[in-house]
Amino acid sequence: MIINFMKYILFILLFVFSIVLSGQSRNKIKSTNSEEFRFLTDQNNLFYKAISPIIIEGAKYGYQVMRNEDNNKLFFENTKYFTNILVLSKTIKPTDKSRYLPKYASGVILKHYFFTGNSIEESLVVKVSTEINLSVYSLVKESEINETFNFLLNILDKNLRSSFKTTKNEADFSQKNIILALSENKYDFLESYNLFSTKVNQYGINYEDNRVYRYGKRKELNQMSDGSYQTRLFLGFSQEADSYKPVNKLQEIEQIAQDTNDFLNFKVYGKDLREVNIYNLKEMVELFLNDCKKNNISVPSIETLDATFEPLEGNKIAVSYGLDNNSLIKIKVDPGQWRNSSLQKKWYILYHELGHDVLNLRHGESGKMMFNFADREYTWDEFINDKKYMFDNFKNN
Repeated sequence: MIINFMKYILFILLFVFSIVLSGQSRNKIKSTNSEEFRFLTDQNNLFYKAISPIIIEGAKYGYQVMRNEDNNKLFFENTKYFTNILVLSKTIKPTDKSRYLPKYASGVILKHYFFTGNSIEESLVVKVSTEINLSVYSLVKESEINETFNFLLNILDKNLRSSFKTTKNEADFSQKNIILALSENKYDFLESYNLFSTKVNQYGINYEDNRVYRYGKRKELNQMSDGSYQTRLFLGFSQEADSYKPVNKLQEIEQIAQDTNDFLNFKVYGKDLREVNIYNLKEMVELFLNDCKKNNISVPSIETLDATFEPLEGNKIAVSYGLDNNSLIKIKVDPGQWRNSSLQKKWYILYHELGHDVLNLRHGESGKMMFNFADREYTWDEFINDKKYMFDNFKNN
């Protein structure tokens, strides 16, 4: 009888204990949907963003910028790695009510953002590193911290596998002490993965997104002022663009950025408009039509094209004849004026005339590219910006 009663009590205790654990697990899982948790762990969407909004967002969740004491700047200049590093720090107090960290946790979170450029306004993030360190003391056991770290790693792994193909890199030990660049502490344990994904950028161009993901753990035993020792556990994880390499010359960084910019701005479905034969009007018009398609604009077939080089009156470079006629693309180009125009001006004028012919735009519609006069030279920046405005405005009207 007594034995049965004890079994009953034990069953009740186990049932209550399981409910408590289940509630804690649900709270921890629920916390992964918060913006604060996303800021801590989700690095997939941080690449290629500017630093300024990251500082603003971090402040909402208690992260402070660690200024460079040498010059009081908001970042550290470090050409050994990649120009500049922004450091955000957050102190974790036992009174904090974080659902994804152990109750009564105490420690620090550090986040390092590696970026190109010489200011926070003009920057490009290429690597994000995070380190969480927590203290073991009477209210927080080592097993609790390790359980939390494993929970975070599982979330990271799940997020990465939903966005990338992952391949473990057994030979990568080069970054063992620079998950945080300004720290020389090595990790006792480190794993590295190569990440790969095929994506489409804002210009409709397919590109390969290659990255490296690392995480590490370490344990420290620190002597306190009273002679006692305190254990601290560390979890670090980082993600970086595969093209990220330690460099010593700013010119090399600027060239990488310029090459990326050129690729995005000048290629239409893999064809660079600067390499198109400017005396093959059909090829040039076809690129314009593909540019429209890339911007989700319906266009007539290239087979409706009637494009010729013919002398025109005055200083006209080109004239279109297919306005409001969706079954015909007809343009005439003055050979003399064409020959004497720069490559930028040729493309600007062609897009202007095809804006009439293909998009049925009048002068004064859809921005500067459809202005009446074309009596000067144009820059590539003007061409890129004005054609984007023309396409965007056309789609929204």
